[in-house]
Order: sequence, then structure tokens, then C-alpha cells
Amino acid sequence: MNNKKVTTLLILTIPLLTLTFGSVVQFAVSEPTARLAWSYESEDILVEVYAASQAYPGDVVPISVKVNATAELRDVYVILWIFGSKYGNCTNWNSTSLEILYGGGLDSGEGVDERYDLEIPIDADPGLVYGHMVCKWMSLDLQDHSKYDSFSITYLKNKAFEELQNKHEELQNKYQEINASYTGLKSKNQSEIGGTRNLMYLFVATTIVSVATVLILLIRRPNRLWT
Repeated sequence: MNNKKVTTLLILTIPLLTLTFGSVVQFAVSEPTARLAWSYESEDILVEVYAASQAYPGDVVPISVKVNATAELRDVYVILWIFGSKYGNCTNWNSTSLEILYGGGLDSGEGVDERYDLEIPIDADPGLVYGHMVCKWMSLDLQDHSKYDSFSITYLKNKAFEELQNKHEELQNKYQEINASYTGLKSKNQSEIGGTRNLMYLFVATTIVSVATVLILLIRRPNRLWT
């Protein structure tokens, strides 16, 4: 009885575990891997931007911006603009400004970690997506500091081109299969033709020998005496 209960529990549990594990694996595979896209470090502040290296038009790309103060700072501004091109580089698209910090202060050792979901337009051009970073702050000695920089955030892949490339590879594989089948049939036909030709030669040779034998027998036949 206990064995039946254990068997029943296993039957009910295994599908649930399979679905759960499959969902976890699918999520882990589909989640883009973020890498360090840009960083700036001074004696007062460290700013880092993380994003996926590749995406497609229409995707949602997570953007992570980390700010860490190594000294007490005032009036800290960290603003990121993101933009790309549309319609064959005829026009640009840009996101709203990402205001990580806007005029606040940071104590020494204090940090901010903000995450944004960047929605790539479906009609965005394949190619690089750029970011423009503005960093401004005031140190305790009332000195103003700033850092302005532009950098590439992610690369938009061309889905239509990849689909055409996959179809080309499929056609190439089919062509190679057909070519291999044709070569095999050609070799087989050549072998059969060669065998038929050999049989024909043998038949002709046999016929010639038979005719020669008959002729020789006729020539050497003794003359019959008629009485």
C-alpha cells in the first residue's frame, strides 16, 4: 500500500517539477546578459552603466545605472539620454531622459542603483544604440565637477537579414543533399551501363567465336562420296 502511495506521489510531482524547471531554464535563457557598457571613476564618484550587448527592434532592454560616492557630495546630477536611428538613418528616436540623481546629495560610501526598461521602437534601424551621460556634482570644497560623454549602449540586430540567412542555409543544405543523391544515382547508372556494356561485349565475342567455329567446321567437313 505504501509503495502505491509513493508511486502516485512521484507521478503527480514529476510533471510539476519538469514544468517549473523548464520555466526557470527558459527565463534564464531569454533574459539578456548585461555587461558593463560605460563607466567613469574619479576621486569623488564612480558611475557605471550596464546593458545587454545585443537586442532586436521591439525588445525591452534592461538598463542599470550605479552611482557610488567616495566622498561627501552636493548637488549631484546623473542624467542619461538614449537614442538611435529610424527609417534608414533619416531620423532619430530617443528615450526620455533617465534621471538617476537630480540635485540631491550623497554621503561618502553611499550608492544608488537604478534599473530602467528601455523599449526599443519596432521600426528602429539595426545598428548601434547610443547613450549620452551627464554627470555634475559639487565637492565639499565647493568646487564644481562635471563629466559629459557619449557611448554605445547596445547593438540592434537585423532580424529580417538573419531570417534570410537561415533560409539561405536551409536551401544550401537541401542543395547539397540533392547533389549528393544525384551523384549517387549517377554513379549507380554508370555502373549499370558499364555492366550492360560488358555483357554486350561478351555476347558479341561469343557470337563471333560461334560463327568462326561453324565456319571452321564447314570448311573441314569431309567430302561425302556419292554412289
